Amino acid sequence: MKIAEIIHHTAEAFDVTPEQIVAKPGRRGGGGRQRVRMARACALYLTRRYTDHSYGIIGLHFGGRNHSTIIKSIKDYPARASWYGFSENMLKAQNAVAPR
Repeated sequence: MKIAEIIHHTAEAFDVTPEQIVAKPGRRGGGGRQRVRMARACALYLTRRYTDHSYGIIGLHFGGRNHSTIIKSIKDYPARASWYGFSENMLKAQNAVAPR
């Protein structure tokens, strides 16, 4: 699966836009910041899980983020998703992306 497809499915699952997910660091998109952050983290997690791309390549597709930012986001994501109540969104995105 392509990174753009993962971003698209994740955006749908979290009810945000793909543009919000890949927005460059530091840009503020208004309300719903927590939802956007969680959607981005989910897309990063799924991209790493279901593609063979390096952290650097993944970062380029997500607004030029640094590889260390990608690693931290992926590492912390599963616990944060359940803590902040986004487990259902995560499962919906994962089911859309997972190979059948």
